[in-house]
Amino acid sequence: MSQTAVIGRAAESFVIEGGRPLHGRIQAAGNKNGALPILAACLLTTEPVVLRNVPRIADVETMIELLNDVGAEADWTGGNELHVHAFSTRPASWRRRTP
Repeated sequence: MSQTAVIGRAAESFVIEGGRPLHGRIQAAGNKNGALPILAACLLTTEPVVLRNVPRIADVETMIELLNDVGAEADWTGGNELHVHAFSTRPASWRRRTP
């Protein structure tokens, strides 16, 4: 009988036991915990950025709206592909806020 077990909550590997060796490839699904900080980091460059394997979920859509609101251009260009260009944002001015 084959069995798959994930060890620990944040495991980086799987333990697979069974009678036959596995082979092949899989594409890991994108996740919001990785996508959201990467989208925010796109504001740090004026170069265009293309992100692939981005999940189409409400949190990502909200982040896209926020990026557009601060002057970046963020648009879906494919099923799970985003184009972000923050050429007109001014991060330096954001750091100078006074209480």
